[in-house]
Amino acid sequence: MTKILHIENLSIGYTSKKKETLVAKQINVSINKPKLIALIGINGIGKSTLLRTISKVQPYLKGKIAIFGKNIDDYKATEFSKKISLVLTEKIPSSNLTVYEVIALGRQVYTNWIGTLSSNDKDIIKEAASIVNINHVLHDKIDELSDGQYQKVMIARALAQDTDIILLDEPTAHLDIINKVEIFKLLKDLVVNKNKTIIISSHELQLAIQTANDLWLMNKNSFIQGSKEKLIANNEIQKIFTSNNITFNKKTNQFLFDY
Repeated sequence: MTKILHIENLSIGYTSKKKETLVAKQINVSINKPKLIALIGINGIGKSTLLRTISKVQPYLKGKIAIFGKNIDDYKATEFSKKISLVLTEKIPSSNLTVYEVIALGRQVYTNWIGTLSSNDKDIIKEAASIVNINHVLHDKIDELSDGQYQKVMIARALAQDTDIILLDEPTAHLDIINKVEIFKLLKDLVVNKNKTIIISSHELQLAIQTANDLWLMNKNSFIQGSKEKLIANNEIQKIFTSNNITFNKKTNQFLFDY
């Protein structure tokens, strides 16, 4: 069976004219079926760099990344944009675009050379808005939205792009607890109902453990993948934190803090 995503001996980081900066190395991971995967690690460990590398926003230093059995370097830009979409933490520059127009940007890869939306494109845009429950703000300006609404618009744009894989970098970073829960539930539903493969980097450890199918744990010297049950049983989740003030209770699947 062709793997949705296969990463082998991957090293990620940055290059300049003078030097190469290594962020993480020896990353080996595969996805065989649609799942919700939570990428977890401390700040600065390389989570965002990994997502940007998988989505070809920045080049990898060494190794291999394959999507459906094909090396990402062998994809043409248009073809690759139909396989994978990326939702970043940073907001788009201030503009007068409406919610509908932002979601419609996800259809660019499918439209003709002048960007005309077909009736099918419009149906997909409306369906994406409906899935994330933002029909009531379709004609509002993107700059007028709450943070929770904004993140839903970005997810809708990724849905309109109609990719098999969606990567999200800290999509709940600035949201209140209600919106955090809604976003995680939405992502879980997209895996179940739309067969999407979703990888989300997050510091929302409790929500990630409760909702994700698998966890990717990034540590300074290791990268570990597996079901949350396996990683909890093997004490791997506890190992990503070095503070004596934090412990993980395997019975309750919760982090405990010693103040």
